[in-house]
Amino acid sequence: MTTFSAVEVPLSTGERVYVVVDADFTVPEESRLYSLWLSQAGRSINTQRSYQTKLAVFLTWAASESVDWRNLTLLDLIRYKLHLQTSAPGQRSRSGKTVNVYLVAVLQFLRFCVHEGLCDVDVDRRFFDQAGLRSANPEDGSGDPNRMPRLSRMLKSRELTKRPQPISADEELQLMACATNPRDALLVRLMLHSGLRVGEALGLRLEDLHFLPESIHAGCFERGPHVHIHPRINSNGALAKSSDTRSIPVTDEVTQAYAAYQDERYQLLGGISSDYVFVNLYSRNSPPDEPLRYASVHAMFRRWDGRTTVRVRPHQLRHTAATRWVRAGHPLDVVQELLGHKSLDSTQVYLHASAEEMRTAVESVTGGSSENNGS
Repeated sequence: MTTFSAVEVPLSTGERVYVVVDADFTVPEESRLYSLWLSQAGRSINTQRSYQTKLAVFLTWAASESVDWRNLTLLDLIRYKLHLQTSAPGQRSRSGKTVNVYLVAVLQFLRFCVHEGLCDVDVDRRFFDQAGLRSANPEDGSGDPNRMPRLSRMLKSRELTKRPQPISADEELQLMACATNPRDALLVRLMLHSGLRVGEALGLRLEDLHFLPESIHAGCFERGPHVHIHPRINSNGALAKSSDTRSIPVTDEVTQAYAAYQDERYQLLGGISSDYVFVNLYSRNSPPDEPLRYASVHAMFRRWDGRTTVRVRPHQLRHTAATRWVRAGHPLDVVQELLGHKSLDSTQVYLHASAEEMRTAVESVTGGSSENNGS
């Protein structure tokens, strides 16, 4: 059986792309062109990896089922959907949202191939809701592969809305009590106060931190303490999800945490230098100036599970920062810029109301009514 996988390939320009290859590491022409298009369309390396990995799963399935993807039918895609929904023994089943993401990745590839004349599948009419197609694709842009209308009802899996789970003030205190060394305290505060993703934090270099009132000496004219997020190649595999650079203001607590970390880092490393902010300062199994990796951060949070009353994961800190900004009344476009979201739709998820807030609203009205009836 022919199998496919997504691999990372460096270009002569120094840029990296993900491309789908077969078991012999042969790159199909359609895959090569698609990978270049994703890259030149401004998709981040993280997005490229996600799309190509899911496309490889589909191409492997199509080969095993003798399905010609260049002439894909609705029945073929329904069969693939059922395949995605059926979990192998011992594996977790995919959620409806995940299944839909897999399907969209396939259709994005097919739309590109149609647009470039590489296949002749009527993707829009076969697989998309026609009402959504009309609203998403005006006449002058119906063939644009960047535009992705709604999946057909026959294809779309039911999605259960999972709201972001911020942590409470009490849970924050418990978490900070677990971060007993300066490095971990800085990492937690950066994600919690500035809404950084784990990959963004782990990819930070010392030159990205401008924590003085002015940073003109560093060629930066932005006032106030802030941190710069740059998409770049990192030896620890850390990825900034967005392909755009941005700067985020930091709080006094963050600058104070960084000062404490600087002191300890100098005491432990001495003259050993590393331009990464977060390094394996306390590890016995790797050089102390080696950059911290995702696995180390997630292992650290798992170790803290037994010392808190709630299970906290790193991305919840970003959710917490965003939820607090929205609840404080800051405009949604400001929160969007802070989080680095390209679409406002991604930010609107933080407009949800918590169970406590809904209960407070109900009880406040009920209490007022009882008082009025009593008078």
